[in-house]
Amino acid sequence: MSATALKYLILFAFYAVAVVAYLNMTPVWLGIAVAVFLALAGAIVSQLVFKRLATPKQIRDDLESRARSHD
Repeated sequence: MSATALKYLILFAFYAVAVVAYLNMTPVWLGIAVAVFLALAGAIVSQLVFKRLATPKQIRDDLESRARSHD
């Protein structure tokens, strides 16, 4: 599995858990807090995994695609 695919898989898995946590928490504010925490944790963990597993070319391509999409 490529580093990019694993990055998105981890990110979407954390997002799915965040949505489930939000929908199942009784106090709404607690559900929102847990969902936000899980979404941020997923973003951080997915980036760390990507940086660890990606080749320098994959990292450069990822940065170039981000810069290109913001034009």
